Amino acid sequence: MGAKRVQTVFDWVSVAIFIATAGTFFYRTQHEWPPLNRYIGVAIGCMIANELGNLGYFIPALLIIALLIAAVIWLGSRPFDLRQ
Repeated sequence: MGAKRVQTVFDWVSVAIFIATAGTFFYRTQHEWPPLNRYIGVAIGCMIANELGNLGYFIPALLIIALLIAAVIWLGSRPFDLRQ
């Protein structure tokens, strides 16, 4: 058997940011073909922030989470590229 994994607030916050990122991506694909690398970067950032928070590095994890939230807002507020 393995060690029991305890859920932290960082697990829930990173999953919520990831869901918001995926939702933004799928919404934007209805109107354009957005570059996937920006969204993958946010997903990787979620993973890093979650691991840092779970390891006890709260300040760096919170800073990354703040940057991730800003990135999702920035990605969602960009005008659509309708030239395609």
